[in-house]
Amino acid sequence: MNKILAYPVRLIDTLLDRAVSIVCAVVFAQIPQFILLYQQRLGGRVDELARLMDQYRSAAIDTGKSLEAFIQLHTGSTVPEFARTGRIMLDNLDRFNSMKSALDALSSASPGMKFFVFIKTINIEAASSTMKSFTPGVPFSLEGLVYASIGLVFGMILYAALKKILTVLGRKLSGRGPGREGYVENRQ
Repeated sequence: MNKILAYPVRLIDTLLDRAVSIVCAVVFAQIPQFILLYQQRLGGRVDELARLMDQYRSAAIDTGKSLEAFIQLHTGSTVPEFARTGRIMLDNLDRFNSMKSALDALSSASPGMKFFVFIKTINIEAASSTMKSFTPGVPFSLEGLVYASIGLVFGMILYAALKKILTVLGRKLSGRGPGREGYVENRQ
């Protein structure tokens, strides 16, 4: 009777193993495309902030000041409206520097390091807006193939780990685990 049940169980096990691996491969294959779209969005934000910084610099030059002195003039003002404007300029300058640094790091990263640079320098706001408009696709690049391969291996490891955890939990719950009376280890 056990042999009759063993075949369908092995078949389901094999199908689940392959399904999890394929799903992970497809998900991982999306990473390069997502990073590319994120990089484009981040570049657009940097371009817009650069335009704003140019306007601030132009206004500063018109008054004979550097951008930093111009912003400090505003932030140090006793007029609340000017002080608030100075804080906004300072926030925009900080955002520009942060996003420009992240974009430069991502743009100069090698394909093998791009994911790690993305994780290290991620701008949550830009990543969130990228995710909202992201449409998965089928990548036909070497980078996409590498990520799909990593996803495939990850899926196989994930399935094996989940299977092992569920087997151990099942044995403990059913009372058939190691150290129990009548336990016989079945190694194949």
